[in-house]
Amino acid sequence: MIKTYWLLLGIFLSFGLQAQTKPPVQWSFSLTATEQPQQVVLHAMATIEDGWHVFTNQPGGDGLLIPTDIVLNEPNQVTVVNPFSVVGNSITKNMDGVGNVNYIEKMGEFTTVLTVKKGQVVEGVLTYQVCNDRMCLPPTDVPFRLELTNK
Repeated sequence: MIKTYWLLLGIFLSFGLQAQTKPPVQWSFSLTATEQPQQVVLHAMATIEDGWHVFTNQPGGDGLLIPTDIVLNEPNQVTVVNPFSVVGNSITKNMDGVGNVNYIEKMGEFTTVLTVKKGQVVEGVLTYQVCNDRMCLPPTDVPFRLELTNK
């Protein structure tokens, strides 16, 4: 009976420790002003652990890949001027059984241009999927909230 107890305790503890590991992608968000009045650029920067990759907003493949995308919480208060897209070069690779896929590794940036009013809050959720050469983790939602200053 005691052996069964210790075995079950060990199994539960190992699951608990696995669930608390640091995700392989860390995100940061910022806003920068543009030359146009009331327009800002929303930046979503990803730092990705070695061996992992994040699909771009147009991942390609067989149609089952999860694109990196944002959804704004107050779409009536914010106008999207330019669609959300990856900045710089992404990697395109043919993966067996999936086709040509587009992804980023190590560091990547996604941006979109928005029209907003000064003092307004830009908030939403970024959704992404991270994979390595053996598996993909479930899609992850990252909420963000950025306040515009009156500068």
